[in-house]
Amino acid sequence: MREQTAPCCSNQMSQIIFRGFVEIIGQAGTNATFHLAGLTQSLDSDLLETHLKEPLTPEQFSTLRYAVDQLYGLRGGRGASLRAGRAAFRYLLRDFGEKLGLSGMDFRLLPTRKRMNIGQQHLSSLLADEFRNTINLHEDDTAWFWEVNSCQECLGQKRTETECTFMVGLLQEFFSWASGGKYFMVSETACIACGAPSCTFRIDKKPVE
Repeated sequence: MREQTAPCCSNQMSQIIFRGFVEIIGQAGTNATFHLAGLTQSLDSDLLETHLKEPLTPEQFSTLRYAVDQLYGLRGGRGASLRAGRAAFRYLLRDFGEKLGLSGMDFRLLPTRKRMNIGQQHLSSLLADEFRNTINLHEDDTAWFWEVNSCQECLGQKRTETECTFMVGLLQEFFSWASGGKYFMVSETACIACGAPSCTFRIDKKPVE
């Protein structure tokens, strides 16, 4: 397996990840996750809510994902992380939609398949820039594939099952949004945490009826 280059998470993307988890597991659950991960110092609390006061490092995000699994159990943690990824995409669209050209009428009036293809290119470029990694896109007759060469979600983890459900959720929400509300099956078919050279995500081209 080739050596992986650690991605670097910007402050703006850190806040998007943080808000996604707060929306799904609540403020108390998020606080407990940070405490379990030994990252309480990264939070700034007041009487009403808790804020993320500094950008997450890649190692911290991976540790937090593992802490979610510990806190809620493997099945519950993966489900919570998947839903947090879906929520995070909505924050990402709010913060980056105009920059990516996804909010304008010209994009929204494109045919659905073209909108999904162009949207993938813009989204993958943003994520690659934000995390300073490489994302390769390709497709066949039945599916699109995302290959992430250095993944912040499973960085340093060793697992027997694919790990990156936050990214699965984010992609699910993107494809649902880009298609006007249809549901597309997204699965992680290879994971760095399991010894693969990259994390690979497969998106069926045919929506679930």
